[in-house]
Amino acid sequence: MKKRSGFRLAVILLILLAIGMSGACLLQKQHKTDVSERVRITAILPHNDYGYWTIVRDGIVEGGLEYDVDVKVVLPRMNYDVPQMTELIRQEIAAKTDAIIVQGIDNEDYLEALQKAESQGILIALIDTDVEERFPHLYVGTDNYAAGIRIGEAVVQATGGCGTIAILSGAENYPNLEERCAGIREAIKEYPELTIACTEYNQYDSLRVIEKYYTIAREYPKADTLVCIEGTGGLTLGPRLSEETPLFEHIVVFDMTEESAQGLCSGAFDGIMTQQQKEMGRIAVREIHDYLENGGEWNRKILTDTEWITIEDLEEQPDE
Repeated sequence: MKKRSGFRLAVILLILLAIGMSGACLLQKQHKTDVSERVRITAILPHNDYGYWTIVRDGIVEGGLEYDVDVKVVLPRMNYDVPQMTELIRQEIAAKTDAIIVQGIDNEDYLEALQKAESQGILIALIDTDVEERFPHLYVGTDNYAAGIRIGEAVVQATGGCGTIAILSGAENYPNLEERCAGIREAIKEYPELTIACTEYNQYDSLRVIEKYYTIAREYPKADTLVCIEGTGGLTLGPRLSEETPLFEHIVVFDMTEESAQGLCSGAFDGIMTQQQKEMGRIAVREIHDYLENGGEWNRKILTDTEWITIEDLEEQPDE
């Protein structure tokens, strides 16, 4: 265990401001709108978690101010209520918004609603999670398969290629999470003594995270490594494990928040895979604005950076 450092925590939190992106263009499409009218963008986000999606929302709102467009952020009444999110999409079709920003979710009704929106001239920007090509759309977010490989490589390094992994995920049938799992499996396939014991789901709920944390430790006593492949795990366990001894020898998590940074500084976490979620929101708004004003390419991917952060990556406070 490494000692907690207030300076290190401050430095880690500065990482939240880091941004970056790279893009891969797939095809061209022309579109123009009457720029004399203000662009209207609706972001339908899965919930307000005071962490990952809150930071995404902040980026969207800041993008609206930066590019002088009208931005509306709406949430379902219950976290990740896909049927209600689908209904919100339909409401925005009726309202004739110019663009919709949403997470990609592999649900037939949800995708049909987005497809209908696109067919009626509404731009669709998928953020954080992409889906298979069914309609022209912009994707802004992480290369989740590559991020999974990086997590797997970090686990190999931490464990020496020998151990038992438990994966704590959000929910089933989310392409981004499945891609991360696939990346982890790819990274460890050359290490037969490093195996995955289970994949459990917390339904993006903090109480369920704590329940699954203890359940995994009890039901899989050989598991020495916990991999939280979405942000609720680090957000929940960071403050808790700063005050108690972890049940796993190694814990790695996704998404830098103030809470997950506590777990890193206390030594409970080996590392954090950071994403540029605020930049995702800002870029999505920027691309909608630029496309509606100037035309150009739309059906494409913009991949934002990820970074694997450990306590060793932080410089010690210099002596005065």
